[in-house]
Amino acid sequence: MVMTLSSIGYLNQPLVGDLTRIGGFRENDFGWNAFQLEYSEVLYDSIEQLNDFNKYYDVVVLGDSFTFLDQNRSWLNFLVDKTGFSVAAFHQKKFEIVDILNSPQFVKSPPRLFIYQSVERGIINNILFQSSIDSVIRDLSSEKIEFSQIHFKPLEKQKEIVDRYINRSGFEDRLSEAASYLIRLIKRKVLNITKTQILPLEKGYTLFSSSNKHEMLVSSRDFEKNNITDEDISKASKKAIDIKNRV
Repeated sequence: MVMTLSSIGYLNQPLVGDLTRIGGFRENDFGWNAFQLEYSEVLYDSIEQLNDFNKYYDVVVLGDSFTFLDQNRSWLNFLVDKTGFSVAAFHQKKFEIVDILNSPQFVKSPPRLFIYQSVERGIINNILFQSSIDSVIRDLSSEKIEFSQIHFKPLEKQKEIVDRYINRSGFEDRLSEAASYLIRLIKRKVLNITKTQILPLEKGYTLFSSSNKHEMLVSSRDFEKNNITDEDISKASKKAIDIKNRV
């Protein structure tokens, strides 16, 4: 069994994407193959507790796994490098918007920019489930900064080229990935249980650097957007505007 898992772990590319991992698909077929850039150091601060948010930041971000999954390649590093801004990042699994806006540091010295980042399929519900903005202590609507007043000071930090074939994880991680792949493959093929769907691509319409040029993976949860009503969208839009107006 160990030999089988070792062979699968060696032959399969290292897992990176959520869609291949949760669906039991091979990274060889759907994973990226083009070189990517990453920073040798993480240029932003991840805030684990509100007590850690104790100094001024130019930018405060409340985001999900898109922001946090691979910190050295996170879009926040590119933001910091291009602007010279200091950035604090909060994960929305731990914090709500009002938690941040009512924190002592935010009230005392608010950032130049507040960014709320959410995966598209969840943004409506994520906003609807936020606590009422009416409880925000400080109204910043009269203190907004014009874009022309913001000056960028690029850091020009060194980036490294990443090749997924070189950056393989350790032996134990490879065995774990192989076991997970087999379990989810059996669930998908035998029991028809999967959290990932395959969508065909039009011929000649290439989106990614994956070896499979004819298909792409999407989360099954993406289809839940069909259940969102116009009323939900209207309520979420109003709430988002209320939040924007208070920040």
